[in-house]
Amino acid sequence: MEYHNYFELFLVIEDRLGGYLRQLEFNQKTESLYSGSISLLLLQTCPVIESYMVHLSTRSERVLDHPLYIWKGANRLWESKNGTIKERSGVRLIDGFSKFSYVIQNVFKLSAMRCRFYYSEDFQKLPGVDHFNDIKPFQTLKSFVDYQQFELEKGKQFPVGLETPKWWTAYNKIKHDMD
Repeated sequence: MEYHNYFELFLVIEDRLGGYLRQLEFNQKTESLYSGSISLLLLQTCPVIESYMVHLSTRSERVLDHPLYIWKGANRLWESKNGTIKERSGVRLIDGFSKFSYVIQNVFKLSAMRCRFYYSEDFQKLPGVDHFNDIKPFQTLKSFVDYQQFELEKGKQFPVGLETPKWWTAYNKIKHDMD
């Protein structure tokens, strides 16, 4: 899928979240409230995020130009067989949240990106009251061990140090509990 198609999907997701927030005001009292609508939105959003992260980690020019791409242990990151990295149509294959998020973190520093949610009750910027909440949905990715310091012992797991984001864990729990 091309970038503009992902962008369209993200706009649809943003619109659905906005519709939800128009029905239930987002504030400090409601931010941890359970909702079936939010569960469904999570089930729709996470696969799109996953697909886009895989797309970026295997096709982006910034990844192809990054030292990680030619790192001596690259076959530990991308799918490989007998030490040879697998490709389909000239594109490396990658699987698993930890692996493609590792590439994205190293190349794009995703852990530093933030979203800002505004509380509608405080749009007037009342003195001493925050009227927004900054969220870094990928902040836990900064805990990965750097590949340049990683020892390439046979059988040692790579990558290491992943702290899975809470929203990804919630998504997996919802997805697997539906079976």
